[in-house]
Amino acid sequence: MIVGVLENGEVRVYESLEKVMLEWGRSPADLLSEVIVLYDDDGSWLKPVGVYGSRKFLPWLQKLRSVYFERTDAAQAGQDELSYLLALEAVSVAPNDLVSSLDELRRRYPFTAS
Repeated sequence: MIVGVLENGEVRVYESLEKVMLEWGRSPADLLSEVIVLYDDDGSWLKPVGVYGSRKFLPWLQKLRSVYFERTDAAQAGQDELSYLLALEAVSVAPNDLVSSLDELRRRYPFTAS
């Protein structure tokens, strides 16, 4: 399960990264700019990494071709943890087959202020 949190507070839940890429793969720049921030089932941040191709004209301006993800500890990378986003920034969950409510996600990823 992949949990994504959009800038507007909407949470989207996907079965796999393949399902994420079906929806977001056409706009890899959105993934890099973190329009949606993705987390793996265990709460690890999935850091987007761009794959660039060279251009014949103006070769220093590389074209973004695709994105892949690296599992990363959110706190060490300076990224908000999933539990924090669900507790304080999430406002709704998009309909999906994996979770029924935002409260269910909050119970699964409890936030503890430190």
